[in-house]
Amino acid sequence: MLPRKRNIKRARADFRELASQFYHGEVDLEHVRQRVMSFLAYAKHCNAQRTVEGVLGDLVLVPGLRDIAEKAALCDLRL
Repeated sequence: MLPRKRNIKRARADFRELASQFYHGEVDLEHVRQRVMSFLAYAKHCNAQRTVEGVLGDLVLVPGLRDIAEKAALCDLRL
């Protein structure tokens, strides 16, 4: 049994939004981890290995603005 196409499309869109939120520092890595584990649990109930590889292969997490804010705070503390 394969996963429903609408669920995979929704997961791709959710992960794109999640990557953007992570970049902007709106969510932390633990939240992202929980969402990924939830998706893996769903996919475990069907024959979805290639689908999971494709969906998670597109998920790229870049800390982005979070690191800039932390570095700026550290520089302010050193002054």
